[in-house]
Amino acid sequence: MTLQDPDPSGIPSPPVDFSADQVFTVSAPDPAQHLSLLAQTTREMVCLHDQAGRITWISPAVQPLLGFEPELLEGRSLVELIAPADHPAFLALMADPELGQPAPISLRLLCAEGESRWMEVTARPRDADNPAAGVVSRWRDIGAEVE
Repeated sequence: MTLQDPDPSGIPSPPVDFSADQVFTVSAPDPAQHLSLLAQTTREMVCLHDQAGRITWISPAVQPLLGFEPELLEGRSLVELIAPADHPAFLALMADPELGQPAPISLRLLCAEGESRWMEVTARPRDADNPAAGVVSRWRDIGAEVE
């Protein structure tokens, strides 16, 4: 059996021969590698923080979005990155017993150079059965939509 996969560029790819005498081995994907690749390539920022709001991990997207190296933010309070006028909205989101159920909120995050950037944030518990596990939040740049 021969299979030819059309290339979206319009350049035909060579046929692949699936003869009975050939053995193809497909290894199971490594979920950690997939998650790492996703975290490194997405334009949305993902943040893990503990119940006190300290950042335990932040995705590499923080660098192009806010100008900070991820490792410099670990251990710092997430609230430090939020514009002071937006603290009440963020703290209300974190205090909501139905964390993750309300619609996303919009707020400004402070960039390394001092300016701010409009972001949409959603948050949910890392583990619904263990609130002590902290929170995972997703941040999306909405500057073009707001301004």
